[in-house]
Order: sequence, then C-alpha cells, then structure tokens
Amino acid sequence: GFYQPDCGFVRNPKGLAQAYFDAAARLGAIHLRQRVDGVARRNEGGVTVHAEGVTHRFDRLVVAAGAWSASLVKQLGDKVSLDTERGYHISFGPETAGLLRGPLVLPGMSMVLSPMHDGLRLVSGDELAGLAAPPNYSRIRALIPAARRAVPALRDVSPRSEWMGFRPSTPDSLPVIGPSPQGNDVIYAFGHGHLGLTLSAITAQMVADTVAARALLVDPTPYLISRF
Repeated sequence: GFYQPDCGFVRNPKGLAQAYFDAAARLGAIHLRQRVDGVARRNEGGVTVHAEGVTHRFDRLVVAAGAWSASLVKQLGDKVSLDTERGYHISFGPETAGLLRGPLVLPGMSMVLSPMHDGLRLVSGDELAGLAAPPNYSRIRALIPAARRAVPALRDVSPRSEWMGFRPSTPDSLPVIGPSPQGNDVIYAFGHGHLGLTLSAITAQMVADTVAARALLVDPTPYLISRF
C-alpha cells in the first residue's frame, strides 16, 4: 500500500465551486445563465455570443465549457482534439460518510472508494461514448459486491444514487489553456480530464494574467491550442 497523509482532498466539490462563485460575486462578477447557441468573432474586434435569442458583445471571451468546448472552438476558427471520458459514481448515503478517512484506490478491483459529503462513493471507469449517448450503469453496478468486500460495513447498505459525468480529455492528457492563435480576444480553459478541480485555481490565475497582460507564473507553451 501507499499512504499519502498530506494529499489534498475535497469532500464537497460543489461546495468549493460555490465558494469560488460567491467570491467572484463579491468582487463584482455578474452571473448570467443562458444556453449558448453560437459564438463568432467580430470584424472590429471582440466576440459575439448568441444565447437564447439574445446577442451579447464582449471584448474578451473565455471558453471554459468542458467537454462542450469543441463546437465553440470550431465556430471561433480554431481546432482541437477533444473527447469526453464519461465517469460513473454510486453513492451509499450520508450514514456511510465516516467509514473512510480519505480516498481508497483499489486497482485490483478497478475502483475507488471516496468519502464525500453525501456519503461513501464508489467511482470507476472511463467510457468514450461522446455527449449524447445515454448512461450505462451496468459496469459500475457490477462492482457493488467488491465494494462490500472491501468495506464490510457496506454489506447491508443499499446504494442511494447514481451519477454520470463528462471529463473533457485531450490525446496528450494536458488541458488547453491560453489565447487563441488568432488573437487574445478569445482565451481557452478546458480539457483538464480527471484534474479539473485540482487545476482550477492555477488555470484561473493563468487566464487572469493573460487577460491583464501580466507575466505568467507557468510556461503556457505545453497547453496552447496551437499544438493541435
């Protein structure tokens, strides 16, 4: 076994994202939730965003749409190789949250057991099936007996919920961060695969420094979209 006592761990990813959101609002960010139908560069500079029948014009646009970013990239005249690794979770409910102190990786059983705010979660699998296919929970459900062998306290606990999410992934497993080759009116920030939460803060710092024309703390070259 390999024990990592100083490894960071977030029990409530949604709660952390909400804290980021609240902090941005306190600094003056305006939240507008709309379905984006299309984006385009303007001849005079800047970007136009079409959303639910409304046209918005911005000086700068950050494309951070996860697995849905590829279509926006194409509309903006760039290209990227991006797919989605669909991942599956099963939660055993709040009463199981204290059964483990941290994530437990079980390679021989092809799964991870992780204590989250809503209970112990069984996590497994990468499925390359795009954005439109319906979820297929059969493989992760088949791992429930193995989870009960690993943590006997789960033996009489029934799963409470199932979830499937989309990990935006690139062929070289590196995210896409930085300005468009056609101009810094468009900045990309997506493709983090399994490390979206882990790399969220440094990605935000790189985007902010790019917008403000400040020197970056990290060499952006490996992450530029021009590598595709």
